[in-house]
Amino acid sequence: MEAKGTELFASRRGSSRRKLSQDTASAGPLLEPRALLRGTLSAFILSLVLFAVVSAVVTYTALTDEHLPLIATVTGVFSVLWGGFTAGGSAHRAALIHGGIVGLLYGLLVLLLGRLVLAEPAAALALWRIAGAVICGAVGATLAPRPRLRRKP
Repeated sequence: MEAKGTELFASRRGSSRRKLSQDTASAGPLLEPRALLRGTLSAFILSLVLFAVVSAVVTYTALTDEHLPLIATVTGVFSVLWGGFTAGGSAHRAALIHGGIVGLLYGLLVLLLGRLVLAEPAAALALWRIAGAVICGAVGATLAPRPRLRRKP
């Protein structure tokens, strides 16, 4: 019934409307692994760059170690925002979901690395950090421009 209604609507308005609805329906899968990988890797690369800059600043200036937890949090937030932005811009559909998953992956990997390297116990605070990463990734994805769908000739 829906296809019949679309055909009727397309016949009244022209055939371009029908082609656009077909392209939108065949936009691809809901989750795109390439967009998720691209967003997660870009978040980690930005984290590494920002942490290198911060460590150079701490080494060569009078900045003390007491500000490092705040700096690490801000660095993580910007990294997850950037990762969500990258994933949301790469995904053809469901940018919000892609950004949230990038935040989840980033948060889980940072938690895992912290547990392996620092023997940091998993606590309720870690769950709040992961939830924050999911939200930051989703916000970054909503800010990203979407790729345009191409019409088939």
